[in-house]
Amino acid sequence: MVQQDNSRKHPVYFCFHAERDRQRALHVSALTGTVDQNRLSDWTDESWEAAAELGEQGLQELIDEKLGDSAVTCLLVGERTFEKPWIGAMLQRSLELERGILAIHVHDIPDENGNTVKKGPNPMGRLTYPGRDRQQYPFTSAYPTYDWKHSDGDRNVAAWIEKSMDPSGTGID
Repeated sequence: MVQQDNSRKHPVYFCFHAERDRQRALHVSALTGTVDQNRLSDWTDESWEAAAELGEQGLQELIDEKLGDSAVTCLLVGERTFEKPWIGAMLQRSLELERGILAIHVHDIPDENGNTVKKGPNPMGRLTYPGRDRQQYPFTSAYPTYDWKHSDGDRNVAAWIEKSMDPSGTGID
């Protein structure tokens, strides 16, 4: 899911519900020019299940492989993205690797049949990170979440990704 963006040099990993939101991910990634469109479907329930059978180590290896040389992890939030058990581990690992992180609600982007879905909960709302004071804070307090339709994603997604690269905006050391 990661391909070098030749203009900005910020490869982006798009994290999404592959079976439900692939077309939405294709739309978003096409506007960023950061992803090889042919690799968007390589994270599936089958790859998750195979890694889960190998235990925590198997999952960690798959996550590290998928994150690759990315500089940004972009969580595309659809109606049921929160159901995917690997989302939390992916975002936590992105934090450990000091990647830029952002979430985008993509429920209003039509799928291949022209259908949209209901807005789903943001998985970052249930994840925490340790602050400087050793207290736990929600990811949503440090990493931005955008709404594709209401925040004009077609025109602003590249700027959102660029902004996520600036660590001063997160409040995290």
